[in-house]
Amino acid sequence: LPSNPNEQQKLYTEAASNVIISDLGGYLAQRAGDLADAYIQPHGTVYFSGESLKDLLLRWLQTDRTVGGLLRLTGADWFWPKAIIYAFHYVGLVLGLVGLWLARRQWRLALPLVGFIVYTTLVHFVLDALPRYIFPTMVFWWVFAAVALSALLQVRGRRTMKVVP
Repeated sequence: LPSNPNEQQKLYTEAASNVIISDLGGYLAQRAGDLADAYIQPHGTVYFSGESLKDLLLRWLQTDRTVGGLLRLTGADWFWPKAIIYAFHYVGLVLGLVGLWLARRQWRLALPLVGFIVYTTLVHFVLDALPRYIFPTMVFWWVFAAVALSALLQVRGRRTMKVVP
């Protein structure tokens, strides 16, 4: 290896480029999988001790699938705090997607928020994708979730108003 850092960087870049180009489809699939994993795993759940909630649920689905087994699952270490974080995370993502769709007509207002989500997602498609790097987008997902919740409350209010004489 050359001792000059610039020459070392050039060799590293050439080697990495050759590996990526030799299996571009595999590389893109790996990056997409890492990004999906980063979105699926809520930030903060890995800091709890005990077994992974995903592993416990998969084992229950593969081996037990009984109500008793599911109830035993809820007794695992830190189950409820992890479950609350997962629920909050997924509600934010799902309602955020709905709110994103509902906000499409006011795209000029939504564009900066969508831009941040898209920018962060694309950057971490290329770079390392970890839940803690994706976590800042959750603020914006929850803004769009609020749009969805607001629309739901408006629809519910209209139905209530029609019932009252």
